[in-house]
Amino acid sequence: MNLTSGCEKQLQGCDDFKEPKQRLGSMQCKFYKSSCSYSCILRCPRKDGKFLQISDKRYAKETFNCIAGVWKRKETPKAYCLSNSAVKEVRQNFYHMDELNTLIKTLFNTSYNFIGMATFYERADVALPGFSKLMSDLWQKEVQLARSMLSYINKRGGYISLFDIPSPSVHETLLSRLESKSGLAGMESALDILKDVNGEALMLHKQATDNKKISDPHLKFFLEDGILSQKVQDIEKIAQLITRLKSFSDEDYPLGEYEVDLELR
Repeated sequence: MNLTSGCEKQLQGCDDFKEPKQRLGSMQCKFYKSSCSYSCILRCPRKDGKFLQISDKRYAKETFNCIAGVWKRKETPKAYCLSNSAVKEVRQNFYHMDELNTLIKTLFNTSYNFIGMATFYERADVALPGFSKLMSDLWQKEVQLARSMLSYINKRGGYISLFDIPSPSVHETLLSRLESKSGLAGMESALDILKDVNGEALMLHKQATDNKKISDPHLKFFLEDGILSQKVQDIEKIAQLITRLKSFSDEDYPLGEYEVDLELR
């Protein structure tokens, strides 16, 4: 292999490259002299009569570079193979499994945000146990909603896909506002999160209702009785707290925040 002097220098110290092992499927890798890196493509073959699909085709290609004597993967979301084998004996008129799995991922992601916010309000230099309790309650609700959706998919004979959950950023946002109305900042973030989840659920409800070819009355009522009903209540509660916190002047805010926290305990 004819390499440039710069590439040879970059590869010094690195052992022979080995294709990354996958839980399902395999990686096929090729070295590119132009970039002095290995490019690996994830392949999801057919196994045991079941089809496998890539979790996200945009990130099915990974790049590895030799950095300081170690092969390091370029930072991109990691793709992996998923089984999409439904239960044919049970499944009937169930078209929205992928959207439900994505919504479940969103719920677990938001629950991660809420538990991070709950721990923030427990800090000794924040000391707002009422707000912490509220965030813990929201965390539990999100997990329960996600769990009910997982059971629902099984009842309808669908397949479940479990995705990676990204780390929440709201915790760091609150840390940057330790001395600046942290109660209000957290409630505003929580409201945005709840509205995003509600919007995603409404979009799925619209698909299950409006499109005659893939309409799903059962899913429609499941969403209405579950996540949509819950989100309306949560959004209203958080919005009312924001209104109350904003009603306090800057001078009176610390005392007002304390009073609100007492009521939430």
